[in-house]
Amino acid sequence: MTRRTVAALVIATAIPLTACAIGERPSFDTSSPFSGEETGDPNIDAVLAKLDSQTEGPYTATYLVTVNLGGTVTEAVVAREPGRRSVTANGVRYLDEQGQRQTCRLDAATPCEAEWQAQYVSDTIINPDFAGDAAARRLRRDAAASIAPTVLEQSTVAGQPATCVTIAVPGGNVQYCVLDNGAVGRIVDSDVQIDLQSYLTTVDPALFSPT
Repeated sequence: MTRRTVAALVIATAIPLTACAIGERPSFDTSSPFSGEETGDPNIDAVLAKLDSQTEGPYTATYLVTVNLGGTVTEAVVAREPGRRSVTANGVRYLDEQGQRQTCRLDAATPCEAEWQAQYVSDTIINPDFAGDAAARRLRRDAAASIAPTVLEQSTVAGQPATCVTIAVPGGNVQYCVLDNGAVGRIVDSDVQIDLQSYLTTVDPALFSPT
């Protein structure tokens, strides 16, 4: 075996070990090995239990989403009714009717597209599911990175009672607040901050219109 061959084998072996050591950055992506699982931390699991059993509404929640890199602030409106939901941000509306998803531009310049096309808002709200299952996935990933005892507290967000957990992770603290019905109240993480601004128990039918 030549020296060049040995060097190549060493590099090939080291790469996966490095990836495992670094780990994954918390994100609003669409997959997670932690989906549906408890973390073993009672404070985190208290918040997760609410997120995992989020009500179907009716409700309308308006958020300000701040992307820390660049400071972009975007208003996002989430509306839920039994069997359907709507997420509107940055001139784009994401609709989910009985599991059938489509992405619509509010200017009606182009027809609605099948499925949720996250790339249209990826620089402003991270992911159109930021207030849905993606919030629970992100919390589970931050839980895996916890380096100190967590803190659970009762708070008020946009005039609504909320349960909040603060987690110490490498680089600082992150916080997740959830309303009693499972709606996201606040997320403060390394790359994004999400703040509930208003909460209504009604839904404007126009929020389910493609335009």
